[in-house]
Formats: sequence, C-alpha cells, structure tokens
Amino acid sequence: MNRAEAEEREYLGNMVRRLQEAIQLLENQISSTRRSDQFHEGIMVTSAHMAKGLEFDQVIVPSVDASNYRTELDRSLLYIACTRAMHALTLTFHGVPSLFIAETEV
Repeated sequence: MNRAEAEEREYLGNMVRRLQEAIQLLENQISSTRRSDQFHEGIMVTSAHMAKGLEFDQVIVPSVDASNYRTELDRSLLYIACTRAMHALTLTFHGVPSLFIAETEV
C-alpha cells in the first residue's frame, strides 16, 4: 500500500468513526428532542445532496472541520445540511472548525 492509499484509508476510517459518534449522539438525544407528527422514529444517514428539499426533526452534521469545508461549494452544502433541521442541529468538528461556522448567527 502506498502513502496516498494509506492516507485515504486513514481518512475514511476517521470519517466512519465520526459518523458512528454522530449516530450515537443522535440516539442519545432522540428521546429528549421534540418530534413532529410527520416523521417516523429512526435514523437516516444521507448526504446533503440527497437531503435537499427535505426536513428532519434533528440533524447532525459531522466533521465540520476547516479541512473538510473550505470552498464555496462546501459552504453551500453546509448551508443545505444545516437548514434541514426543524428542531435541533448539532455540528461536530475535530481540531479547527470551519470558518463558515463563525459566519452563522447561532
């Protein structure tokens, strides 16, 4: 395995761990979150692209790090992901958060 493959494997492993942490966080918070009558209970893992136009009771956006959200396209996708939340939004990051977080009025 060359260096690039090893780095990609490590990156993907970190993403999987972060998604697992986000799912665990969601499972822990689901009982205390207000729910709408429109949605069934459960967890949906999706991309911002696929979630466009949908709404969810709670949204967790993992890995909102400066290294993952740098470009205007990233900013647009982050906006889409964040605006899918009806009742609760959780952003997670490791290290330096994305500069786009500082632009929000949370």
